[in-house]
Amino acid sequence: MLSHRLPLTLAASLCLACSPSNRHAPRVPAATEAAQEPSEAEGTHLELRTSSLVELYFHIRAEAADLQAEPAAGHATAVDAARAIQRSLGSFGGWGPLDTQVFVAADARELRQGFAELPEPYVRRGREFSIRDDAVRLAGAIEELVPEFERVDWPSRKVELDDRIAYVDVHFMPEHRKALAFMMESLGIRNPEVTVPMFLVGATNPPGAMTYHLRGGAPVSVLDVNVGGAGDLLLETLLHESSHALDQASRDDGSAFDTLRRLLEERGVSRDDDAYHTVPHTLMFVQAEETMRRLYDPEHLAYGDATDLYARSGAAAVVEREIWPRFLDGELTRDEALLRIVDRLEPPD
Repeated sequence: MLSHRLPLTLAASLCLACSPSNRHAPRVPAATEAAQEPSEAEGTHLELRTSSLVELYFHIRAEAADLQAEPAAGHATAVDAARAIQRSLGSFGGWGPLDTQVFVAADARELRQGFAELPEPYVRRGREFSIRDDAVRLAGAIEELVPEFERVDWPSRKVELDDRIAYVDVHFMPEHRKALAFMMESLGIRNPEVTVPMFLVGATNPPGAMTYHLRGGAPVSVLDVNVGGAGDLLLETLLHESSHALDQASRDDGSAFDTLRRLLEERGVSRDDDAYHTVPHTLMFVQAEETMRRLYDPEHLAYGDATDLYARSGAAAVVEREIWPRFLDGELTRDEALLRIVDRLEPPD
């Protein structure tokens, strides 16, 4: 796991927004701790990582998000504290100042110390919340759980995660830089030359994967391996979450995502409207599936088809899956494709 200390996050987390479980993949327990040595090569690339602290923390987050389930044995105090925070922040958005610290804390004690330094009150979108005491209580409960967790649960969970990482190492990582380069070229993103740590865990709160923007601009992601499922769906999920990292690294850089947001605002779509999020987010899925199909497997079954993601995305998925491949095939320019997408989804007056 990362060993240096993290200042408070600069930006909140981004979402995967694909929470339904994949019925094609078996449910797998978690596992965590070091996974892959950093690459010495330059350029934007992913690093697959595991960590016992990250695993335990997001397992608690997953338990807290399931309000109908009883906490696992010994987890009641931690889950109760997490649920108290959820009553203020919800189970997903707004957790950035807490979640990001777990990726860089040396241990649970350092995590508790970091939570004790959270601003009080915490201000989000103009509202004030008192979460510091519950955050310290959450970290303190996790600190007490760590020794037994690492002795009893962690070894088997790490084996399960290592199996997934081994699959990804063989079927995805050797060509993943080429895939990221194809995505950046397609989406009009200048190579930010960043390393994107991706922490794989066995469970998280919905939607199952998040990408965070740390102070200084470094992205970091956490991914529940059971959301993407086994095989190519997991690989597509890695690409999708990579697009969030690239989007953050290229914000206000004229990328396809920024162009869509600008065009939508010009049509009167506010930042609070669902379309402002759904339209660029659906393009992330479409680009990821096309990347899989064009670079890895021409017969790839898209994540959005294997789950109800595209059905839930509605017209955005239909329109973008029709128009964006025409750009990738060279029939349209990028700007033409983006304008046609917005024209179809938000027709001008």
